[in-house]
Amino acid sequence: MDYQQIDILEDRINQAVDLIARLKEENRHLKQQNSELRERAEESEKTLKMLQDEFQHLTNAQKETENFKEREALLKRKVEAMLSKLDTIQLSI
Repeated sequence: MDYQQIDILEDRINQAVDLIARLKEENRHLKQQNSELRERAEESEKTLKMLQDEFQHLTNAQKETENFKEREALLKRKVEAMLSKLDTIQLSI
């Protein structure tokens, strides 16, 4: 093996070492990104759960409000009917 072949081999080894170093750095960077994205996903899931719970609470409150309005309307009709009967009785007297 002559010196030229050794130089070529050395150059290829240096290129391989550089490539490995770049790939290791890229791998480290990708692992960091992956970790950050997992954290963001967990935070988003917590926020989503909180919003779903709040939505359920508001939906329940809305149903309760509708029930109260229906009861109020029913009571109003009954009171009006009673008042109407009283007016009828008073007119008869």
